[in-house]
Amino acid sequence: MTQVLLIAVDGLDWQALRQAIADGLAPNLGRLATDGATALFTRPVDTDDVALWTGVATGQHAEVHGVWDGEEAWAGGVRAASQASWQAPALWQQLAAAGIATASLAWPASASGADWPGCHVDDRWPAASGRDWAGWAMPRRCCPEAERERFRELRLHPAELGGDQLLPLLPDLAAIDQDRSQAVERLAVAMAAAASVQAGAAALLADPDWRFVAVHHRLLGDIRQAATAAPPPYDHLVPGCWRLVDGMVGHLAGLAGPAALVLVVGAGADGAPGAVLALGPGVTPGARLDPVAMRDVAPTILARFGLTAGLPGRVVAGLAPGDSLVPLPPLAVPAPAPATPPLPDTLPAALAAAGYRLPPGPTRRWQRHRRLRRAKAVLPRDPVAAGAEAQAVLAAAPDDVDALRLAGYAAVAAGDAGALAGLAARLREAAP
Repeated sequence: MTQVLLIAVDGLDWQALRQAIADGLAPNLGRLATDGATALFTRPVDTDDVALWTGVATGQHAEVHGVWDGEEAWAGGVRAASQASWQAPALWQQLAAAGIATASLAWPASASGADWPGCHVDDRWPAASGRDWAGWAMPRRCCPEAERERFRELRLHPAELGGDQLLPLLPDLAAIDQDRSQAVERLAVAMAAAASVQAGAAALLADPDWRFVAVHHRLLGDIRQAATAAPPPYDHLVPGCWRLVDGMVGHLAGLAGPAALVLVVGAGADGAPGAVLALGPGVTPGARLDPVAMRDVAPTILARFGLTAGLPGRVVAGLAPGDSLVPLPPLAVPAPAPATPPLPDTLPAALAAAGYRLPPGPTRRWQRHRRLRRAKAVLPRDPVAAGAEAQAVLAAAPDDVDALRLAGYAAVAAGDAGALAGLAARLREAAP
C-alpha cells in the first residue's frame, strides 16, 4: 500500500494556483489546499527544471548532485542528462536501502530506469516516436525488463488522439488551418505524453507493492511556456490545461487513498515561487507551513518513513516527525552499474574502429554558456566558485559581457574589492 505519493508538477506556481482555484479551474487542488496543508516552494535562483527535480530527489544542490540542466557533454558531443550524471543517491535509493519498495515515473534525467532499485520508468518512456503506436519502439532499459510489455501497452501515441479530445483545450479547433500551423500537432504530442504518464502512474498506484511512488507531470509547464497571453483561438489553452492537470492530480490522489501522504510540489514559473500541497494522516487541515526549499523534500519524505540520511535540508514541521529517526548508512555509489554498458558510451569507439569520423564535441559557445549557467546557479551559495567559473569563460572570451558581470557580482559577494576596478574597466570597454 502506498504510504507516500510525490507528484511533481512543472509550471505550477503559488499565485497562478490560487487564481486557478478561485476561477474554478482546479477544484481538486483546491480541496487539497483546504483539507491539507500548504506552503510556498522556493527554488534556487537560475536553477534549470531538470536540476531542480534532481535536487528534490537527492536533497542536494547541483554542485553536489551533478545535474546542472538537461544536457551534458560526452565523447559523442552533447546528450541528454541521465542517471549516469547523478553524483548523489536518489531518495528512492535511500528508501530501498532500508527495505522500502519504491517506484517512479517520468522523473527528469532518470534514464536508465531499469538501473534503479524498484520499478522506475524513466523520462524517455512517454516521448512518442514513429507515425503511429505500432512503429513506436520502447527505449532501451527504460524500465525493468519484467515490466516492459505492461508499460508498452500503457502508452498513448499522439496519432490516437481525436479532435474531441483536444477540444477542452482548443474549443475553436475547427478554425485552425492545420496545414499552416503545427500548434495542434505539438499539443497532441504533449497531451499524449501526459496521458501516458497518468496511465502509468495509475498502474503503479494499483500495485500494493510500492510504498513510495514519485510521478513527474510536465504538461502545465510546457503549455504555460508556449501559450502565455496567446491570441484566439489559442486563448483557452492555459485554462484548459489547468483543468486537465487538476483532474490528473485529483485522480492520482484518490488512487493513493486516505492512508497515504500525498505531496504535490509545483516548480514555480517565471520567477514566482512554487507551491506545496500536502494531504494525509497527521497533516493539519488548513495549515500554512513555513516555505519549503528544494533540499527539504527528500529529508521530509525519509522522515515520514522514520529515516534520516544526514541531508542538509530540514524536515518540514507538520509533514513528518523530526526526531527519533533511524539513520541510514551512507550510500557510496549513486547508482548500480548496469551489467552491459549503454550503447551510446560504446558508440564513439566503434565508429572510430570502423574508420568513421567521430561526432563533433560540444562547441566552445556551448561550453561557455554552460559555465555561465553554473556560475549563476552557484553564486548565492559559493561566490568564489562562481567567480572561478566566470574567469574560466573570460580566459577563452575576454570580452564576454555576461562573464564580466558575473565575475563582478562574485567579487562583491566574496568581498574581493581589489578585483572590482579592473573588472569595471573591462566591462566599460566591452559594453560602453
